[in-house]
Amino acid sequence: MPPQPKIQVQKETSDHILNIVVWLVMALILGHSIIAVSSLDSVVAIHFNIKGEADNFGSKYMLLLIPLFAFVLTVGLSVLNHFPYIFNFPVKITPENAERQYQLASRFIRWMQFSINLLFLLILHFVYRSAVDEKLMSGTSLFIVSASFVLPLLPLAIYLAKARKIK
Repeated sequence: MPPQPKIQVQKETSDHILNIVVWLVMALILGHSIIAVSSLDSVVAIHFNIKGEADNFGSKYMLLLIPLFAFVLTVGLSVLNHFPYIFNFPVKITPENAERQYQLASRFIRWMQFSINLLFLLILHFVYRSAVDEKLMSGTSLFIVSASFVLPLLPLAIYLAKARKIK
């Protein structure tokens, strides 16, 4: 199989805006985790069962892992996005469709960054809120589980539908 064309993909204004939004959400994650660590008791719930009941506890400093994981994923995906020619695609890449396919794939990666960071922010927020008000989690566990599936899968579904149209 011949290598995919190595071309530079031009970013549109919406791509730049989405990058800014991704990093703003990253900043919110960091700020929220610092506030949580500075204001919570030393032990917090770190896992919840499907009913929303806390079933594992740990140090409040474990909340600092959330911005760490979010930062590593955001930076890693940003670096990867500079090399769209190494991605796997649902269609054959040709010199004619390479630029548009690379743009779509790069935009998909940005939306995944946003979705993942938003999910991390939601998880951090609900862990924080559950430490402040234990009754909160009982109604939100289904929301968190649903968001865990929908947030990453929605950009994927949209990308696959658009990528298959452009052959």
